Amino acid sequence: MRHTRTDDAGLKLLTSPPVFDSLYTFCSARDLVHISRTCNGASQAVSNYLTHTLTVDLCRMLARFFDTQSAVLEFRRLQAKYQFLISGSAALQLLDRTVYPKSDLDLYLFPNDAQVIGNWLIEHGYTYSPYQRNGPSRQTFEEALASMPRPMAQLSAAQQRIRNLYGLPGVRDVLNFKKPLYMGKGKGKARAMEEGQDGTPMLDDDPVIEVQLIVSDITPYEAILKFHSTVVMNIVTWDRAIALYPLGTLEQRRTMVTHSTSDGYWKAIRKYTDRGFTLYADLSRFNDDFTRGAFRFGPRFFGDSQSWVVPLDTTGIDAPKEPVAVEGNSWEIYWNDRKASFAVQVATTPAGLFHHNYCICDDFLIFLKDMYSGGLDTEWFKGLPTVTSGEDMDIDTGHAPDLDVPTRLYHDVDVLDLLKMLFFDRRREHEAMKTDTTKTAVTFQKPDYMSGIDEINHLGPL
Repeated sequence: MRHTRTDDAGLKLLTSPPVFDSLYTFCSARDLVHISRTCNGASQAVSNYLTHTLTVDLCRMLARFFDTQSAVLEFRRLQAKYQFLISGSAALQLLDRTVYPKSDLDLYLFPNDAQVIGNWLIEHGYTYSPYQRNGPSRQTFEEALASMPRPMAQLSAAQQRIRNLYGLPGVRDVLNFKKPLYMGKGKGKARAMEEGQDGTPMLDDDPVIEVQLIVSDITPYEAILKFHSTVVMNIVTWDRAIALYPLGTLEQRRTMVTHSTSDGYWKAIRKYTDRGFTLYADLSRFNDDFTRGAFRFGPRFFGDSQSWVVPLDTTGIDAPKEPVAVEGNSWEIYWNDRKASFAVQVATTPAGLFHHNYCICDDFLIFLKDMYSGGLDTEWFKGLPTVTSGEDMDIDTGHAPDLDVPTRLYHDVDVLDLLKMLFFDRRREHEAMKTDTTKTAVTFQKPDYMSGIDEINHLGPL
């Protein structure tokens, strides 16, 4: 009789779909990461499980808002075309593989896409529902579009302070849409199906569901990074789901407060503490290693080694013509001594530098300025057919004076991947020079974009 070797039996257990579909359901995100590191077979099995499970869960969640799977597919195609983000409770419950009953769907849009997305919702049974504070001039969707607040860049300093005090950071406007949950064709009867059936999470679902269009001032990624706390810094794009603080959020159930001045802050925070998350706003409450822990200081990029990224099944969905370089967005968390609070440091790329606008941390921005002011070496861009040759660009203004280097970098993904590689190469070079005792006689002026390297022990693959 032939006996199966122990390691073969374990591999079979880890990679057999009927088994891992049942087994992996009880594993936390961290458990799944550990399992995936045991062998290539387990890695592929975990990847397949997550892609399948999160895609099914996403479609089930969206079916609650859009009734049929054909409408869900149409919605996902719309998301791919306009590259808006799903965030808030919807993104968190998807990555946490749980269900928050009665939750809304929050869509974070680029500045000019509200009209087309809003009209799509209206075509699918939704009605624009103005907030009471909007006043009589914004009672219809058309009126709301016509009276949308001006972009932050067009406001005076005093107006910007008022917007920052009473508005949502990085957000130009919020448009609310509602639709009753019907059962079949019977109007006026709220749909109430058993838990676990397609499209409805719980028996006590609200009779009316809401979709919010959060129109960003510059880019939806800025609005995400300027959330009240890290627990909601999760996104679902058209082709992947990303948790920016998976260890703190999904494993430790902790959230770090990063912005506390917006209207309704405590109400928003209370919603997540009621869901079992512990709130940390004071540095003294943290017993954390901020160089390697769940809330690492220093430059971060979407999709970096500290993030958790799950690809989604995109069968039947065409990729966008000019894809947003999701992983090109960067930020940094730091402790603000003056305000005695944590804060997110993030700026946005100047208009005209890339096809889309991006969030960018100070270190990376200074690095780009250093490269462009010194004359961008076009040798770096050989092999990128999407880069056009033109004049040099002033990174502060987006204006191109007279040097022969790329002016419009059309495929943002390729260019930002390259720039990130150069950025981290230079940081590693500095780290090597700092630790190499044989070079003590060399005087090295550390550029500003390398500030913080002393505190970072693990750069991780990007």
